Amino acid sequence: MPKRFSYLISAFFILAAAYILYDNYDDVAAPPNWTAAADQIVEQSWAEDKPGGVVVVYHNGEKVYEQARGLANFETKEMLTTDHVFRLASLTKQFTAATILTLAEEGKLDLDASIDAYVPNFPLQEKTVTVRQLLTHTSGLFSYTNLPNLMDFWDKEHSTQMLLDLTKDKEFVTEPGARYAYNNTGYTLLGAIIENLTDKSWHQAVLDRLATPHKITSLNTGLEEANTALMASGHTKTKDGFSRETMFHMSIPHAAGALISTAEDMAKWQEALHTGQVLQRRMYQQMISPMTLTDGEVSDYGFGLGISEIQGVRSYEHSGGIPGFATYALYVPDARVNVVVYTNGGLDSWTPSDTARAIAALAMEQPFDRGEAVAFNADQQGHHLGVYLNERGRAMALMMVEGQLTLGLGGEQGFKQPLTYVGDGRFETSALTWLEIRPDADGKSAMHLHSSGAMEPRIYYKKPDEEKAQN
Repeated sequence: MPKRFSYLISAFFILAAAYILYDNYDDVAAPPNWTAAADQIVEQSWAEDKPGGVVVVYHNGEKVYEQARGLANFETKEMLTTDHVFRLASLTKQFTAATILTLAEEGKLDLDASIDAYVPNFPLQEKTVTVRQLLTHTSGLFSYTNLPNLMDFWDKEHSTQMLLDLTKDKEFVTEPGARYAYNNTGYTLLGAIIENLTDKSWHQAVLDRLATPHKITSLNTGLEEANTALMASGHTKTKDGFSRETMFHMSIPHAAGALISTAEDMAKWQEALHTGQVLQRRMYQQMISPMTLTDGEVSDYGFGLGISEIQGVRSYEHSGGIPGFATYALYVPDARVNVVVYTNGGLDSWTPSDTARAIAALAMEQPFDRGEAVAFNADQQGHHLGVYLNERGRAMALMMVEGQLTLGLGGEQGFKQPLTYVGDGRFETSALTWLEIRPDADGKSAMHLHSSGAMEPRIYYKKPDEEKAQN
């Protein structure tokens, strides 16, 4: 999905000449041949006869790997290619954020000013919400995508004002700045700010300011899908196979998720953004910095980018999900590795984040280790089974389903992922997620869940009644 700034050509080249690589990254030696292993991951991620996905990898600024597998259209059996265009979903947010930052560079807005200076018709209920808080999902506003009746109107065209009206009378979820809570209303408000300051639609401003100067030629608004050559069809699973997604109106995601592009153009964008070609250094540093909340806690989200790690090496990442499509993009600055994964509905056990992070680790020459399966003895290890809860009450169920070890996301009735036991209380999915069951310092049975290969686990404790029963 497109976003661009209009600069005079001469001014653009003067600025470009002045830019330097933000972290003065040196070229990192290319690892030994890893593409065969990457091909195996792609084959595990998508079947050839179902909706599939594409992968593009850059290293040291050069494309070193691309692969497409599966169907662009389940009905016509058209095969996917790396030239197909996909919905970006929330990858759109980094384009929205970068556009806002160019306006800040030009002195047209203050990141720490209250947004009522730029969208005066949006009621703030006597609270102060800053542009920075919109960018970092810390505004406390109610997100319109959490409305229980969302599906009742998501097939209808909505203007910017109509989208803002959906939640203008909703109570704040938290005080501004108090907590990170993913928020699509916030990014729609950023789109409204862009429109008010540029006198253009938010997506035209993105195209003029970002896509055109950096030759991101396929970036566009999803409102143009019908006029886009090689537009992949989105799909949802049905009991009979797959159906094409045709109901969702692309005005609904707005500046939070309404752009489209090829995977290669997304990779080109990441190269431009993270090597000093788009923003002034001080603005870029703010974009990739975590937000400190009012209680001193620090979130792991910048401006339209998640701040993460792969095998202990810092990375900037984001996922996207929208009817029919899922996406993932990451950039590892110290390794100069840049990976983009798009899928048009062929999700199975591998998510786009699993695929992207596994292939990035290969390109970094630090592949994720996999354990060897061992027999699970219910008499000896059965005490690991049960329902575990995190601090917010979210459940994970470790259980046997028809003789298969299974992880129930959200609890026993949630989405089920098969598991393999590899010994010492460790269980693995077929992709990158793994978990360990071990006691904490107080002797309580705890599930340490590492999603998509994350080094830092999320902790879930066995339900007190189950823990008590076992003791």
